[in-house]
Amino acid sequence: MYFEFVYVGYSTKQCVEFLDEIKEKLKAHDKNFEYDKEHLVIKAELFKCSALPIYSGRLSCLGMENAEYICKETARPNDYIPCPGECLKIKAILEYVSTRFRKTPKEKTEKELEELIDVLIEVRK
Repeated sequence: MYFEFVYVGYSTKQCVEFLDEIKEKLKAHDKNFEYDKEHLVIKAELFKCSALPIYSGRLSCLGMENAEYICKETARPNDYIPCPGECLKIKAILEYVSTRFRKTPKEKTEKELEELIDVLIEVRK
């Protein structure tokens, strides 16, 4: 079984930090993987995780239409309160993101997504 995840972050930096954590866990478990820093995608044996900065404009080229899980809570960081206009813009972008899927992915919090990925990393053949 193969899983696809999408992590929607507020900034590129936030997305890179999330993927770097996954990369370190994969290295620690001596797993083979590909890390495409340009497109913010990690592909491992059992999963693919794409990261999407909310303002990236690269929504159509992520190949995320088959994702099983999505984390969108990070697009609205807790420590930053955007103005009402920006809230509306973020909401519109997230609604557009939801149209990119062939099937409806399950929403997960960042913690739940990390736990799910951890389980897949720890699976032994």
